[in-house]
Amino acid sequence: MLEVKRDISLISLILDMKTINKGRVVIIPDVHQNIGFVNHILDNERFDRVVFLGDWFDTFNQIDNKDHFSMEKTCEWINSRIEDERFVWLLGNHDLSYLASYTQSMIPRGSHFCCSGWTKSKAKTFNKRINPEWFKKIELCCKVGDAYCVHGGFSAHQFKPHMSEVENIEHLYNEWEQDKATFQFNDNHWIGHVGPARYGMDRYSSPVWIDFFEEFVPLNDVRIICGHTNSRSNPYCKENSSGMENWCIDNEQKMYMIYEDGEFEIKPIIL
Repeated sequence: MLEVKRDISLISLILDMKTINKGRVVIIPDVHQNIGFVNHILDNERFDRVVFLGDWFDTFNQIDNKDHFSMEKTCEWINSRIEDERFVWLLGNHDLSYLASYTQSMIPRGSHFCCSGWTKSKAKTFNKRINPEWFKKIELCCKVGDAYCVHGGFSAHQFKPHMSEVENIEHLYNEWEQDKATFQFNDNHWIGHVGPARYGMDRYSSPVWIDFFEEFVPLNDVRIICGHTNSRSNPYCKENSSGMENWCIDNEQKMYMIYEDGEFEIKPIIL
């Protein structure tokens, strides 16, 4: 373990990335305040651990839909479950917008952290309602079986050439664990990089912004399970040259994924 040299009021140690090899794991894609989607899975599914792929905020549906909660109620749902050690909370780009603006009245115009859907009003509600203990829990990625779970995906463009793919992922994970303690991200921070596929000005996107259809290229030695890129109705798979499957399971909350006994399975939402 390494000591963090920054503000230690929120995190004092960098822990090893969570690795889950045993039990029944539920992997849930982008929520966007549709807590009804989450509750339906948790109420009807047997599980030992749950991995949330991020994007809790910024619903793009009418808020009077009973399944879609307000910003305030979404924060309350999260707050009530922060201490549940079965849950793994991964960072989404929409979550990053509110994390970056925490305790601030607004994000500077043109900031990479100002995601679509973010508003000054919702940021103020988030600041008031979210329990900052949640920030300690938000991780960049975790490993389930032989797959790395992350919101958008990992790309060789994000990596340092002198390090292996696994070493690069671990390096990015540890950098996030250090930097998230400050809540101060300037526009040069790699977590906010947005490439042309998502109308950004950077050459490539960060692990929470990468577009699975247009930017993601399967890595050689590791595989990815992600959300972020809406495939509308079906999960989307890209194989590498060795036949290793990489899955994007963000599809308008029509399904989720189960890992058990070394196998991954797509599960449709049946209402």
